[in-house]
Amino acid sequence: MNIKTISAFLLVVIGILLQLLIGDERGGWFNFALAALIALSFFCTFFEIFFLTLFALLVLNWQPGISFELIVFGIVPVGSFFFKKFIPLEPWVANLLFSLAGVIILYALFGIHVVTNYPALFLGDIVASLIYSAAVFKAMSSFFPAES
Repeated sequence: MNIKTISAFLLVVIGILLQLLIGDERGGWFNFALAALIALSFFCTFFEIFFLTLFALLVLNWQPGISFELIVFGIVPVGSFFFKKFIPLEPWVANLLFSLAGVIILYALFGIHVVTNYPALFLGDIVASLIYSAAVFKAMSSFFPAES
């Protein structure tokens, strides 16, 4: 294990803890873990992203079965790893676009009632996820080069 992998793991753990603590406290579900995984897809190898995503899925879903929502949650960061090569933007801009797209995909598939009934919660999730994604990207880019 190198320092980049350890840093990525800690940023995912922080995202998971924020997601669980704020989700329990505020009654909303913010996608900090997803934002961290998408940002890390610009710095980590495929296997690192894959195993970090599996770790996040295991922590977020402690039940024995896996739902379709969690499958989509797992596909989004891995998809961003592959699609980043086709986006002709600066990596930090692509990171924000992918994080925005990831949150919108999850809400479009599984939480459209939140968008229609509680738009402030939806917009709050987008803002919080983008802020955490940008913070993770900045933290990693301070020490490691981003891949595009």
